[in-house]
Amino acid sequence: MESRFLINLNEKQILKRRQALKDQHKDCPLNWLDEKLFIVRYKVEDDSPLKNKALSQLSLRGNYGVNILQIINYDTVVDMPGGNDVITPESSILFIGTFEQIKSLNAAAETTALGLSLKDGPINLRNFVLSQNEAERSKFLYTTITVNATSPLLNKTIRASDLRDKWSCLVIGLERGNYTMVNPNISLVFEKDDLLWVLGKQKMINQLVREEIL
Repeated sequence: MESRFLINLNEKQILKRRQALKDQHKDCPLNWLDEKLFIVRYKVEDDSPLKNKALSQLSLRGNYGVNILQIINYDTVVDMPGGNDVITPESSILFIGTFEQIKSLNAAAETTALGLSLKDGPINLRNFVLSQNEAERSKFLYTTITVNATSPLLNKTIRASDLRDKWSCLVIGLERGNYTMVNPNISLVFEKDDLLWVLGKQKMINQLVREEIL
């Protein structure tokens, strides 16, 4: 109940921030971060060159800019997979990226360079989260974290913070003043007053609550 209350509170804070920015920029249309990111799901074909390889061998983010949000295998589901996780012939992969990044990935898939077939999407992150109908603990959620003077993230890079293992989340964006970074580089250093966007599941929210981050 406490986690759900904080999720709802966080959503209200995001809406309040959006309204404030909208009022400041009445003559300039704004695109919110959760509308800039898109979700797409691909199936790994039997002849795919990706099969039986660890993510660290593939450089998918380096080549296309996308992040992998989830790998679904025959009997396992891996959320926010790491470099040691392996893609198998029966895997389906959930990617997240900007429209241009997804477009680049899809072009490679259509030319059979990756051996992937499109299953679902693209759909923007906001609509993806709203459209989920699974049990609460299996839903993807996003939230924002303010980097204040006492934050454990202050003056650390994304890589050094190890948020995937520590908080079971994926960093999807960062707002610094009027500047928004989508899928920021892992070498980026957090600064005071940064607004960090992270994506995960109920486990992420529970961990952020326990550590009094939210």
